[in-house]
Amino acid sequence: MSKEKQRRVSDASPSLPEEMVAEILSWLPVESVLRFKCACKKWGQLIQQDHFVEKHHRRAAMACYYQKEYINQFCSEFSCIDIQEGLLLEQEDHRLDPPGRFRIRNPATMQTVYLPDLQVGDESPAWVVARMFFVAKSINECKVISFWEESEGSVLSGRFRALTVGVDAEWRPLKNSPPNPIHRISNSDRKPMVFPLSIQKIFHVITMDGDHRNILMVDSEDESIKIIKIPENLFYPWRSVIPREWNSNLSFFPSHHRDGNQIEIWILMNSSNNEWVNFKTQATVDLASTLTQDYPMSYITKKHVAAWKLSGDIFWRWHESVYLPWVMKEELSIKPSILQLKGMQSGKVDA
Repeated sequence: MSKEKQRRVSDASPSLPEEMVAEILSWLPVESVLRFKCACKKWGQLIQQDHFVEKHHRRAAMACYYQKEYINQFCSEFSCIDIQEGLLLEQEDHRLDPPGRFRIRNPATMQTVYLPDLQVGDESPAWVVARMFFVAKSINECKVISFWEESEGSVLSGRFRALTVGVDAEWRPLKNSPPNPIHRISNSDRKPMVFPLSIQKIFHVITMDGDHRNILMVDSEDESIKIIKIPENLFYPWRSVIPREWNSNLSFFPSHHRDGNQIEIWILMNSSNNEWVNFKTQATVDLASTLTQDYPMSYITKKHVAAWKLSGDIFWRWHESVYLPWVMKEELSIKPSILQLKGMQSGKVDA
């Protein structure tokens, strides 16, 4: 910008009230806002204020910022496991040994911050889930809560850890819980189903092990833990039931249903009293879309191929497990944001 144009901008800017400038800029796309951020110091400070970041995010149009394609392979790339305020919480392939890293990325501004490795002593967890929450007064402060499994014989347990991005140098125990508490998930030889789910400010970890079903609830604000036993009489059988959010409440749906059929939903209305409410509705395509996983997970499908072989006068049946060619595409549409967390850096991210 020439000195003459700079002088015109400087002369004109005082004539516009800050509220009007914020109103105009909040309707612009991220790329334009970032350019105007460098126009003058006053605008740069305005654009970084919490109320402007929140207003701009509310008004932003949905955009597709995340695409990935898997073709018959397990890759070590990062996959999205949570979306909050226009930011992606991504995890490197969880099948790696040790498990992959976590990072938070703003796909609109191309800024990224990598989180510290998650360890307990010299050991790394074998399986980890995590969610991120914005609970501080400043929107620039983000908290990530993780949960991982650890086994000893036939007993499967889990631990929680928390990390305030840009503040904590390493993962720490929850503030309002005993040091290094262990939560028993299962004591059978059969691996239980574990579902992570974030609803508002609560991180839910639902565990289902045969006849035992529990909910571990972590309040992301005070970092307290509550354990709820799921009533046995809600569903039978339980093997086809999955937890999901329904009108900002934890609920359980049957995972298999046909369009037009009536399906039963149980909703946790009051966690303090373990109060559940039954609700029935018609299964529709829109409802089915709410039953998708909270984050994309890749997998390989195995198929048993049956054939017949002749040996003398006797037929023998044999099975062979083969990997089928498959393609899985992930495409997430999110609202772009100009939010920048502490420690975020611009530039190329690791693959």
